[in-house]
Amino acid sequence: MTQRIISAGLPAPRHLFLSGGKAPSVLNAQPPKYKLPKAEFINCVKRLGGIAREILEEPELIDFFEPILRADFQALETYVYHPTTPFDIPMTILHGLSDIEIAYQDLLAWQQETRQPIAIKRFQGGHFFIFEHLAQLGQLFNQALIR
Repeated sequence: MTQRIISAGLPAPRHLFLSGGKAPSVLNAQPPKYKLPKAEFINCVKRLGGIAREILEEPELIDFFEPILRADFQALETYVYHPTTPFDIPMTILHGLSDIEIAYQDLLAWQQETRQPIAIKRFQGGHFFIFEHLAQLGQLFNQALIR
């Protein structure tokens, strides 16, 4: 998205906060989850957390959300990285310490995408740690953006 903004001649973001994902240059070595059979796919989504138990226990809601979730996974898992000139934008990478999907070295690769030094901020919690740290994240965003 940032590349499109800059290519369109629009003002570049002042700061990028990135969460829940490996750097785009990191190849996905795992088999695609979006192709899993329904039961396996739903179990994968459950392991990540972030979806209310009430939704996961209601078959009609699962039927509604499953294609949306699969489309999200497909977009991420089929993305093809094309290196571009690194941005001149500060980046803060946010990561849940218990996020089993993303290794620390996969976060370090974000440095390839900017000429500015990246900052990696790690928080207690899994993939959806943000819900448990809203106040801290608000402070972090505020500090970075008022400079």
